[in-house]
Amino acid sequence: MKKIRLFVFLMISVLSCVMFSGCGGSSSVLVTNHDRPVYNLCSSISHKDGATYLNCFMPAARKAYLASKDSAGPEEIVAGVLEKSGLESDSELRCEIISRTEISDSEKEKLQHQYKKNYSKNDTIEKAFLLSAAIAGGKRTIVKDLTVVLIDDSWYIYGDVIESFKF
Repeated sequence: MKKIRLFVFLMISVLSCVMFSGCGGSSSVLVTNHDRPVYNLCSSISHKDGATYLNCFMPAARKAYLASKDSAGPEEIVAGVLEKSGLESDSELRCEIISRTEISDSEKEKLQHQYKKNYSKNDTIEKAFLLSAAIAGGKRTIVKDLTVVLIDDSWYIYGDVIESFKF
């Protein structure tokens, strides 16, 4: 009986891995954890998902943005990003990480100090990377350098909420 349970458990595990691995006809891109906020940013704009867009940014930055008097709410932020960036409302953004550089401990300390100064928060930045991302919208592409940070086991885009991209 124990062998049957073990076999069933292993089969379910293998099937789960196959179902969620992205195997199929389309090409897949390996997305590391520290890349995820940038890909989520592009995807959230394409799907007009303001809540996910805002969640790409550090909690303190998101809170400060939503508390500001002239901020758009989650529903309006993506429409505003598209409009201010000069993109069509049905634009799908595509992202590709061109380069990744882990930020040194001394630079990470500077980020930590700036974070505390800007947001009055003592969250610890555990790791940080500088990512160069090619972001394509319509026929135009920009290369944007974005810093991503690990805070409380989650990766975020460092800095204020981005309200437009200059294409």
